Amino acid sequence: MSKRRFGLQTEVVVSIVLLMGAALLFSGLLILKIAETQILDQRLAGASLALQTTARALAPDLAQIAESPTGSFEKDHPVRLLPAQLGATAWQILDRDLAPLVQEDRFGRLMFYKDDLGLARYGEGPLFSVSYSTSLLPFAGPADNFAVLTLPVRHEAQRVGTIQALFSLDDVSRQLMEARRVALVYVGLYGTILALFGMFLLRRNVIRPVRLLIEGTRQVAGGNLDHKLSEEGPREIAELAGAFNAMTGALSHSRAQTEANIAVLERTNQDLQQARRELILSEKMASVGHLAAGMAHEIGNPLGAIIGYLGFLKQELPDGREADVIGRSLEEAERINRLVKDLLDYAAPGRGEAEWVDPSAVARDACDILRSQGGWKERQLVTDLPVGLPAVFIPRHKLLQVFVNLLLNARDATSADGVIRVSGGTTDQSVWIAVADNGTGMAPEVKANIFDPFFTTKFTGKGRGLGLSVSHRIIDEADGRIDVESDPGRGTVFTVWLKQQG
Repeated sequence: MSKRRFGLQTEVVVSIVLLMGAALLFSGLLILKIAETQILDQRLAGASLALQTTARALAPDLAQIAESPTGSFEKDHPVRLLPAQLGATAWQILDRDLAPLVQEDRFGRLMFYKDDLGLARYGEGPLFSVSYSTSLLPFAGPADNFAVLTLPVRHEAQRVGTIQALFSLDDVSRQLMEARRVALVYVGLYGTILALFGMFLLRRNVIRPVRLLIEGTRQVAGGNLDHKLSEEGPREIAELAGAFNAMTGALSHSRAQTEANIAVLERTNQDLQQARRELILSEKMASVGHLAAGMAHEIGNPLGAIIGYLGFLKQELPDGREADVIGRSLEEAERINRLVKDLLDYAAPGRGEAEWVDPSAVARDACDILRSQGGWKERQLVTDLPVGLPAVFIPRHKLLQVFVNLLLNARDATSADGVIRVSGGTTDQSVWIAVADNGTGMAPEVKANIFDPFFTTKFTGKGRGLGLSVSHRIIDEADGRIDVESDPGRGTVFTVWLKQQG
């Protein structure tokens, strides 16, 4: 269904005005009609009384005229003043044979009522013939309204004549027409006052609460479930506002439950993802463990023998092409040996003997070890470590291995003139050591996988992707963590967090 053009207020006000106007107009016209009937009855009763009085006064004269040979009234007889006395507009007096004795009827209007003269012979009272018509329109002109009264005149129980008079009722019609106009004005004023008062009540008790309800609905649709309506006004409106508030309360409670469920699901999803990563890591560790064990068993001893033989040959051969080939072969064999050891360390690193150590001292030792190696002379290694930090509980050589791995990664990520800074500090419960560089940085997709085993961005032969993974596992076993901050082109910061001695 299409939306109506007019609102609820307009429709209700128009309906009330029409119904109220029709009721008031009908009531006014009914009252006027009753008043009209009463006025006509009173007017006819007055005219009848006046005519009867005149008939009694004229009865002796009419009896005398009936016996007189001339049979007429004298010219100066008072009967000729009858119209002014009766207020009649036309009249006539007839003898017992209905012959006119005196007649005043300029327009011949009484000639249409001859039958009434015959009927009046046998009646005692006046005979009425009324012509009256009133338009319902308040501004219409009056019609030709009149009443004809026919009365037999009796003297000593004998009919001696008949009087017939025509009385105009236009004045009655005009009075009633004026009353209709006044009534219509009062109906209009009264209806306007009632309509304005009704409009005020409608706006206060219905329209305003409905608009507030609409606005509240829009607020709820926009997500504001805390919006409440005032539960005031008529009982139905108050109940509607209460139902709306109960609905918003239920929606708010439902949304809170939904958000709580979503939070639980998110935490569960995170736990599942963490468990998945740990499961994958465990599977990788298991596979690496089996591989490392197999490699150690299968190639460990032959590799050791090869390295020993190559070392012996290198010492026995003089300098030259053969010695250089033997030296290169020895280096590659030792690289294979280091790879086997790294795999063994990753598969089963061993906890070692944990002890309370100063992390700042261990970090300085790592810096001192690496300064003498190749690739560090061109780079600037800055130590910004405090003199001493609270002790942490971890195997010293494992923590040293972590710092060495972080420094080597920083060296590989920077250019020849790069700067690597090692700093440290404490918080309420932890000790931190940070290794920062101004190198190439990492993209988000690289940063998300740097602690996965065998993940590396270095060229083939430069790294095996196990250093950060081993470091992460060492710190995790010590109940610590490693945070990473990195942006492409802006460098990287690795921060190691460990619980301090309490």
